[in-house]
Amino acid sequence: MAVRETPAGGFSPSRRVLLAPLSGECYNHGSGWMEPFQFGDSTIAMELVVNGAKVVTPCNPSVPSGREGVAVKSSPVLDITDNVLDKELFSLQVLFTELIDDMALWEGVVVVLYVERVGVDEIAQQIVSNYHFSPANKREVDGVVDVQVRAVCPITCLPLAVPVRAAECEHLQCVELRSMLIHCCRTNVWNCPLCWAPMTPRTIAVNYRLKEWLELNKDDITRVDFIVETPPGSALRVVWKKEDFKEVDNVDAIE
Repeated sequence: MAVRETPAGGFSPSRRVLLAPLSGECYNHGSGWMEPFQFGDSTIAMELVVNGAKVVTPCNPSVPSGREGVAVKSSPVLDITDNVLDKELFSLQVLFTELIDDMALWEGVVVVLYVERVGVDEIAQQIVSNYHFSPANKREVDGVVDVQVRAVCPITCLPLAVPVRAAECEHLQCVELRSMLIHCCRTNVWNCPLCWAPMTPRTIAVNYRLKEWLELNKDDITRVDFIVETPPGSALRVVWKKEDFKEVDNVDAIE
């Protein structure tokens, strides 16, 4: 049980109170919540009660078959701000629908976090301003010859604005930074959608050379088929889309 102390200036609308599950041994935040399971005729599940009201635990990240070993997951958090800010006392109970003799149902810790909500655009700006150097950046300038990349994001099929990839990606194709962050926040899985290399905010590398070209040629991006990465000292090459002209014969005008 915790006592709520209101700051002198009141609570900021961007401040949130969250519950997050951590593993019991090393306090890892990727283990997730206890998944309900069948035991005989009963369903064994975890229940959280905040200030006497039952709250629903979020679903854990879903990972495609065969990707479990490389997936970088973060446990989904539970926002209980509305349950606690108008109360003087904050209580949390962790219950189970049933107990099984001589069996540990879940080995973990539920922690309470008081956080400041940060928007995707702010995180994206921080990543761009970090000028993170990685093997991915190094491959942009060392020995790159005639490698074609598309000017659209594979996630959204929209033109790129801030092209990024992970530090461990072997490919040069980029995805859109903002779309990547939204995708990872929604799925709680932080991997490159193309090769499944780890892609946490700390390991995201911006292709600044391509970003500058996109900014200078933003009005022509829809006409671009491929952009060809070139060695340092030479300009990026562009493969333009072929114009599709069709000849139409025997057009009759009807008055």
